[in-house]
Amino acid sequence: MNIPVILGTANLNSNYGLLGNKFGESPAEIYESLKIVRGLGINELDTSPDYGNAESLIGESGVGYFIQTKLPASAFESHESMLSSVNKSLTRTRTSKFSAILVHHPEFNNLKKIQIIRSGIDKLLDSGITDKVGVSVYSTKELLIARELYPSARVFQLPVNLLDQRVLAESFTREIMNSGVEIQARSVFLQGLLVAQKSEVLKAKPELIPLIHKVEKVAENMGMSTLELCLSFISQIPCIDKVVIGTNSIESLTESLSALRRDWKFDAESSCSELAVQDENILDPRRW
Repeated sequence: MNIPVILGTANLNSNYGLLGNKFGESPAEIYESLKIVRGLGINELDTSPDYGNAESLIGESGVGYFIQTKLPASAFESHESMLSSVNKSLTRTRTSKFSAILVHHPEFNNLKKIQIIRSGIDKLLDSGITDKVGVSVYSTKELLIARELYPSARVFQLPVNLLDQRVLAESFTREIMNSGVEIQARSVFLQGLLVAQKSEVLKAKPELIPLIHKVEKVAENMGMSTLELCLSFISQIPCIDKVVIGTNSIESLTESLSALRRDWKFDAESSCSELAVQDENILDPRRW
């Protein structure tokens, strides 16, 4: 399965996550890197006003990409403020239309905010600024709630990785398959921790070390590297339509693309089920 890749830009010239991974040390280096990435066959970027100056760097690069951005929680005061936020993102990225706009940190309880976001989604679709609006969530449970609360949303982005296998639950798969929505997987390396040096993990999140040992053992038994297992697992999940991958170098991105584009033949659920974790203190970075 040759799954489309979106380049995540949360670490574009900015430290990201517990490991502080950074892609690019200067604007000139970033512009050149974005040209190289485009040449590798990636044609879409995932960005946000919350990602430092990533939107501006993308626009200044002049490289032609499809771009999806996010709406931060600060934009949910009115549907006008949502439109204003997106228009500012259009200006910074120097584009006229987004491939998708994702509501980040959506409201699940405040009825007034829910109504504002719902109205804002419809206004964005009517504006022609994008053809797709969706929601960025942290779990399958949040995704299913968001589908009910925001019926116009057609794209959902959530974490999926060897430890976070909640998308494989039969009840979720049954609900999502053939529903017409697009599912994007992010955090496929758990913010880089699954493929980092153990010394770095030990400093950042030591409780992951036993789990990483298990991942390495499964990978070894299957004749793969840990990175290959992380990505081949993602590529075998039928409900995933696109994968968002961040990187700190062209070399590591090239390795990731090579792993994703190989024709892996194994059952993701049965081969990797022993690695699944339910502890949200491990899975949800908001709890770190």
